[in-house]
Amino acid sequence: MNRKISRYVFYLEAWIKSDNCWVHQDVAVTLIIPARKGLCFEDILEITTAMLCDQDEMV
Repeated sequence: MNRKISRYVFYLEAWIKSDNCWVHQDVAVTLIIPARKGLCFEDILEITTAMLCDQDEMV
């Protein structure tokens, strides 16, 4: 299961760079289940840290 999620981390990192605020929200929603299960903690931490700098109030 961990490997399966790790494959999609590449796409989530690309979504963070999008200009669309809705795509940024999708990144956060996508991470809910793996975070609850304690999977890919390092990847989730890296992605959420990058999202902290987002200026959009919806993110």
